[in-house]
Amino acid sequence: GFAAETDDLEENARGKLERKNLDWIAANYVADGFDTTENKIILFSKNGDRIELQNAPKTVIAQRMIEIITEKAE
Repeated sequence: GFAAETDDLEENARGKLERKNLDWIAANYVADGFDTTENKIILFSKNGDRIELQNAPKTVIAQRMIEIITEKAE
């Protein structure tokens, strides 16, 4: 799942993870808007993982998210 938030990023993302019974959620702080070439994400898993992906091009963030979720699923 995805949580685009303007405030209380972690609290709102964790709440959505639980409410929607998701395995993973990517929390994205969007107070500056969506029209950027870079992004910063925090991944949360239902198992308690919290993984920060620092500011990078969106394609790099997407690839890293796939790698992390795939590795954890094995």
